[in-house]
Amino acid sequence: MTLGGVAVALGCVSTQPNLATTAVPTPDSGYVSVVSQSGPGTEFGLGLVDDHQDSYTISLHQGVGLVALPPGTYRVAYWATFAFTGERLTKQAIPAGDALGQPFDVEAGNVMLLGDWTTEQVGFVFRLRSVRISQAEAAAALRRNYPGFANAPVACVICAP
Repeated sequence: MTLGGVAVALGCVSTQPNLATTAVPTPDSGYVSVVSQSGPGTEFGLGLVDDHQDSYTISLHQGVGLVALPPGTYRVAYWATFAFTGERLTKQAIPAGDALGQPFDVEAGNVMLLGDWTTEQVGFVFRLRSVRISQAEAAAALRRNYPGFANAPVACVICAP
């Protein structure tokens, strides 16, 4: 799946901070993780919206990221690019019918994987592309980077069988 966008939308992006690699699950938080391969330049993020319309942006840095969120139902509603100052450069909606845009539950103590993504900027064109990864491979990457989550239940929104 390739998603492209060139529309400019100004504003600030507030990203959820990645947890320290020494973190362990707590009973009152759910977790979302993403594997990404970022090119140099502009920062990318996936925008999650919960069933209360609260928005959370997960940064796509090189490697594996993990953030804590309140338990609930979410969907990836958009992806955005932003400058190092936090100013949003672009925002591209992800249709609800897209595999990535499907609702998913984030349960307390569990990890929802968003798959593996690569980002690219060529001039003023920004691209976000899915990289084929199985749930087992994504879970193994998570557990290598966050050993405290070795026993946490995981599921994946967009992983290959």
